[in-house]
Amino acid sequence: MASAPTRGPGTVPKIAAILDALAVAGQDGARLKDLAERTGIARPTVHRILGELAAVGLVRATAQRRYACGPKLYALGLAAPGPVLNADRIRHEAQRLSGICGDTVYVGVRHADGVRYVTRTSGTYPLRAYAIDPGDILPLSNTYCGLAILGTLPAVEQERELGQWRSRRSPEWVAASSAKHEAMMRRALADVADLGYAAGPNHVVPELSGLSLPVPVYDAAGAALAAVSISAVHSRLSPERIRGILPSMRETAGRLAESIALP
Repeated sequence: MASAPTRGPGTVPKIAAILDALAVAGQDGARLKDLAERTGIARPTVHRILGELAAVGLVRATAQRRYACGPKLYALGLAAPGPVLNADRIRHEAQRLSGICGDTVYVGVRHADGVRYVTRTSGTYPLRAYAIDPGDILPLSNTYCGLAILGTLPAVEQERELGQWRSRRSPEWVAASSAKHEAMMRRALADVADLGYAAGPNHVVPELSGLSLPVPVYDAAGAALAAVSISAVHSRLSPERIRGILPSMRETAGRLAESIALP
């Protein structure tokens, strides 16, 4: 008896893959060609599905002949549970890490094209790095947690974010070399991909050092949903001390993953 023909993914998985790709593309949207390449779905099929999604407000076409998430997705997103499932436990794990390292610990979750900070805890070291408050939403390239998340995004998304970063460099960096600073940022993103973490001084704020790594919870495109970071004065995050802290930080990230999940 002949076996039944193998069927490819159904319509719903294809729709989900396309919407995930659009979410990664952000407000600038993506071309039909890019969506087909990213999802592995044939261009005619992607085009047909985009048309059907646009008809019900889930997708919009831009003036640049790109496609982006539509306004109806925003309303649906408001009705969905957020990725933070256990805020108390997240704070507990962050405070535990602060107790180990003695410094300020942040946990941030991805929010559209930025990062929203959900908690900040302090250690015993008297100089505290309070550059960000819980609830703040900042661009990915403006924070250590954001860099850890950005390092998991596709190269095209990293380039788009760095392009926006060039136009909004904070006043503290006016006197700094933009080329040198950008090279430092690119090294941090490469370190996330190669080493699993980013670390170093002066990445986001002068006179502040940071260590950050993604929380191992990812969307369908492989981008991290959250990150954890330690911020401190330069002397507190020497290369030797970073090596000593990393095991505890990775353990914390694993524990945080149990409290953060896809909506």
